[in-house]
Amino acid sequence: MGELTQVLGRIEREGDTVAVVFDRHYPTTPDDLWQACTDPERLARWFAPVSGDLRPGGRFTIHFDDADTPSCRVVTCEAPTRLVWEWPVRDVPSLVTVEVSEDGQGSRLVLRHDRLAAGQAAGYASRLGHLRARARRPRRRDARTRVGCHVERPARGVRGGGLTAPGG
Repeated sequence: MGELTQVLGRIEREGDTVAVVFDRHYPTTPDDLWQACTDPERLARWFAPVSGDLRPGGRFTIHFDDADTPSCRVVTCEAPTRLVWEWPVRDVPSLVTVEVSEDGQGSRLVLRHDRLAAGQAAGYASRLGHLRARARRPRRRDARTRVGCHVERPARGVRGGGLTAPGG
């Protein structure tokens, strides 16, 4: 589908809240896409710098350019396929689910952000466009360099840690 005709995502309304859902194909491996969504250095390239603890129950902070620094809580991490976290939006714990899977000659990312007030969904289409520009066919990595669900090294310019496999 051409860039101009591509569906950017969908918004689902339930009462006073909405959910935004994006379902995208990327020309890279599922492992590389997982790392693009969980490695602080790579997240900083397309989303925002992230620091903290991404193990279930852990807390991490997203450092946006506009000084917005939400403190989020990991609900579930099933590396390398599913990550769920709470993100406080205007004092309401919204819920973000990221799922990565194999998809033909690439990978599929399904991102769902639930419990949003209307009007809070605008930034995602732009950020996922940045991810498309940064997704690539990765160089081979051995199992020791795989990224999982908790933090060990700082993102560029941010105090804190990076994301590694549980138990690492």
